[in-house]
Amino acid sequence: MDKITFSQEYSFQPFLKMAMVAFFTRPIIVFLYLFWGGFLIFGEFSDSIFSSGAFVSDGFVLYFFVFMAVFYPYSDYRNASLSYKSLEQFRAEEGVFTINDQEIKYDSDKYQIRMNWDLITGVRERKDWFFLKYNEKAGLYLYQGNMNPSDIAIFRSIIRARTDIPSKLRA
Repeated sequence: MDKITFSQEYSFQPFLKMAMVAFFTRPIIVFLYLFWGGFLIFGEFSDSIFSSGAFVSDGFVLYFFVFMAVFYPYSDYRNASLSYKSLEQFRAEEGVFTINDQEIKYDSDKYQIRMNWDLITGVRERKDWFFLKYNEKAGLYLYQGNMNPSDIAIFRSIIRARTDIPSKLRA
C-alpha cells in the first residue's frame, strides 16, 4: 500500500495563481476573448471588405474588448481575494496531508479531516495543483509544490487505480 505525506499551508500567491488559471481556462472565457478579439481585428479591415463600413462600430468593439481585458481579470482577482480571506482560520495554519489508497487525511491544530475515496467525484490536474472534487461546488486543492516528484507519481498511480473516479491527469 503506497502512502504519501506532505505538509501544506495555503498562501495567497499560489491560491491566486490557481484561481486565475482556473478562470482563464474556462471554455466560455476563451471563446469570448477570441470572439471579441476577432471582431477587433476584423473591424480594422472591415472598411476595405464592406463598402458601407463595419457592421459593428470599431469603437464599440475596442471599448468592449478593453472592458473585458480589465474587468474580468479584476473581478476574478477580487473574488479570489475574498475567498482567501474567508478561509482565514483554515489558511493561517499548516496542516499535514496523508494520502493512501483508502483515504485522504488532513491533520492540523484545529482540524482533523478524513475523507474516503468514495466521496471523491473527480480529479483534475493543473500545472501546479491537483483538484479533488467532492460535490458540485466544492473541492480540495493540493499544491504540487509541497510534494516531491515521487509523491506526485504515487498520487497519480492511486488515482489511476481508482476506475470509479473520472480524472484528467498529465502523463
